This record gives sequence, structure tokens and C-alpha cells, in this order.
Amino acid sequence: MAHSIRIGVNLHPSSVTNFPDDIEKMLCKFQKVGFEAVELPLHALQIVAGGRIMERRANMIANILKNFNFEYSIHPPNSLNLMDIPNLDIQKDVFKSMIDFANFIGSSIVVYHSGLIYLNDEKMDHSYVRKAMEIEVDELKKLADYAAKRNIKIAVENACSTTKTVADISNLKPGCIFDYGADLLNLRTQVEKVGKENVGITLDTGHAYISSRHLNFNLLEQVQKISNMVIHVHLHDNFGRVEKPENNHVNLLPFGFHDLHMPPGWGEIPFENILPHVTHA
Repeated sequence: MAHSIRIGVNLHPSSVTNFPDDIEKMLCKFQKVGFEAVELPLHALQIVAGGRIMERRANMIANILKNFNFEYSIHPPNSLNLMDIPNLDIQKDVFKSMIDFANFIGSSIVVYHSGLIYLNDEKMDHSYVRKAMEIEVDELKKLADYAAKRNIKIAVENACSTTKTVADISNLKPGCIFDYGADLLNLRTQVEKVGKENVGITLDTGHAYISSRHLNFNLLEQVQKISNMVIHVHLHDNFGRVEKPENNHVNLLPFGFHDLHMPPGWGEIPFENILPHVTHA
């Protein structure tokens, strides 16, 4: 049987200011346009507090979602990070709650941004970073087992370079951000170490393009080498400019800076070369 591709859209946190009415309003718009899937941002739904699901709010959201025939995936808070060793317990709690909510609404995919470390302490040397990566692998194995019992897959998303990003563990520098997942091959290696059938990769095309320009790797070659592990895709465009002088995307757009999340065709990403390798996801 041929794999069925569902084209979806992200429910951006900025569109959920009047809770919960905005959620239903946006889902109605998505339905009218013809989208078949929606990615729900866990943090914007405000259903997890202190690592625990607030059942009343979760039920409220679920009652809205069941009125639509979308396939849902769950996006984590950007600060979810299994390499955050000092706060690992709460990180695991939030991750587990994300899986629980996905199970509650019948979602089969949860996204997780690859772990990172802000190198702002001299103690954060090569040994510390390697240990953090090992911890991430160990915790993902446990979470994958937990998710598998609920028929849920974990899709680890490639990171987006900033001007401070280093992805090579041999090139650590004070003040930088070690973000191995900005390099797609590093991400593949980490996911292979997890070694679970229900753990794969979310390919974020915008992140990959910016990172390829900043870290000087061949985008198409790396996409080809991870393609068999891609189970979920974030498809959006940009100009490959790593600089981010302002946080507001509205102000960044005229100058083409950073991770703009533009519709395909607005920027410079060569989708015609990338998409043939990921249309199975």
C-alpha cells in the first residue's frame, strides 16, 4: 500500500492569544483551506504546568480537537532539552507529559528538538558535553519505550544554526552553543545510538538550509544520507542567513534574516532537489 502523505500546518503560539476560542477559530481556517494535519505547540496550549498535565484544560482542548478530522502532531516547548543536566528531572517530566497528551488526543507523532548546551562555564568541557549526549541517548531510549506502548513515534528535529553555534564537539569554544543537531549527520548518528524503531528524524528544511550555509556542509548530500530516517517534515523557506539582529519575525522579514518560516518559494531553498528524498515521511 502506498504511503499517504498528509499536508499540514503549524498552529503558531502567536495565534493563540484568546484561549481557547482562538484554537477553534484557527482550526476552522485550516479546515477551510484544506489542510489535513495540524502541529500543536504544547506550550501555547498551556496544558502542562510543572511537568504535569492539567486534566481540566487537556479535556477542554480535546473536546475542541475532536470536532475536526485532522491528524495531529505535538511540538515541544523550545526549552525542552534532555542535555540540560541540572534540570534533567523536570525535562523528563515535561517530555513524558507531552507523550501522555499525544496519547490522550490520538496523536502518533511528538517532535523533540535535538539537545544543546550553552558553553558558559569552564566546567563544560569535552567530557561534560559527551556525557550530556550519552544522557540524552539513554533518556530517549526510555521515553521511546514509554511512547511505543502508546503507538507514538518520537521525531528528533534538526537544529537551526545561530552565529554562536558549533556542531563539532572537537571545536568547543567558551560562549558558544554546542548544538550537534545543526549538522544532519551528527543528528543521524545520535538517533542511531538510540536505536529504537519509533525514534526517527524531523527534517526542518529551514533549519537545515541556514545551518548548511553557516557550517559549510552540502545540504543535498546530507539530506540524502538521513532520508531513510526521516519520519516527519517541517517545510518552510528562508534565505539561509544565520544573522538574527532582532527577534521579531516581522522585522526580520524585509532583510531576509534567519529562520523566517516563509511559504516554499518565497526564499532560496532548492525544494525541487530536497523533496524527492523525503516524500515518504
